[in-house]
Amino acid sequence: MAVIDRDLVRAVNSGRCFALIGAGPSCELGVPSWEGLARKVVEKLNMLGEAAIVRQCQDSASRKNYPRIFSLAEKALGKAELMTLVHDALRGNNISGRLYQYIVSWPFACYLTTNFDDHLTRHLKATGLAFITSRNSRDDLSVIHSTSKNLVVKIHGDTSVPQDVVLTAEQYLEFQKSPTRQYWRDSLMSLFKMVDLVIIGYSATDPNLQEQLKRAKEIASPDHPIFMFATGFELSDINELYQRFNIRVIPYKDADGTHRELHRLLARYDPFVAKRRSPSVGLEPIDESAAALASSIYLFTQLRIADEKDYVIKRAYEAVVTQVLSEAMEKQWVPFDSLRTSLANKTFASSLSERK
Repeated sequence: MAVIDRDLVRAVNSGRCFALIGAGPSCELGVPSWEGLARKVVEKLNMLGEAAIVRQCQDSASRKNYPRIFSLAEKALGKAELMTLVHDALRGNNISGRLYQYIVSWPFACYLTTNFDDHLTRHLKATGLAFITSRNSRDDLSVIHSTSKNLVVKIHGDTSVPQDVVLTAEQYLEFQKSPTRQYWRDSLMSLFKMVDLVIIGYSATDPNLQEQLKRAKEIASPDHPIFMFATGFELSDINELYQRFNIRVIPYKDADGTHRELHRLLARYDPFVAKRRSPSVGLEPIDESAAALASSIYLFTQLRIADEKDYVIKRAYEAVVTQVLSEAMEKQWVPFDSLRTSLANKTFASSLSERK
């Protein structure tokens, strides 16, 4: 079993950590992955008899270049019809997702997401949490800062505002390079530098993750790790991300595209994470070295006060003897040899032999 990353737990429990949510949690609700969405687009083009474009899409699919598929579809269908097709495909179902249940119960200050759907917002509302949803316009991003709370930010927009969607190859290029989207790049870079970030539910082949990884590599440092629950990474990639950039990948397998193994991972961490309404959210974690020093000082002080070298040892044996006797049946005699054997199993046998 993998070791729990204490730094990750400490960051989330601070109540100031941001989460970046990928497609994984929505896939559990029947929402298609990038590959699945591209497949639906190709099926539509095939129904319309666009054989030449379908062949180009299939070539792009073999190279996992999904943005190019959406570019080809936009030229064939038009932007409005493509947005309608994507919107309908992302409906999913209205059941409560186990992954989203974990994500909304953990005390993240804000959520960023590259998803177009509203399933995260729906789960937050179902728990009575009032989060405001914003998108990726200049006005939306201008109000977000490291102390922001209760926001869901769709950094790739959604289908309700087609001009701000990041879906096609041209749109990716625009947001990555165009001067008109410099505000978007600056806002995200500035935010990532100031907050602790946990990335959840991406695949290594997801172009959204590749974009965020480039940004993360620029700002991660020994004192500012970035944590990532993700699938599809080779061990060599995981080691390189950790050793060179302090990006800590907590990997899981996703053979069927449902991200069901992500549930197992979040379930493992859940007992260590303070829930959103817990009074322990935001409290400074215990300094383990300071606690050990304090314990040593206390023990030393008690020995000096007792002024008897065997005081603590005697008190310890008294407690163990009481426990052994309490485990015996009522009105049952406990022979001395049996008592000694029981004590030897619970304490240091060598110490017992010295006190015969």
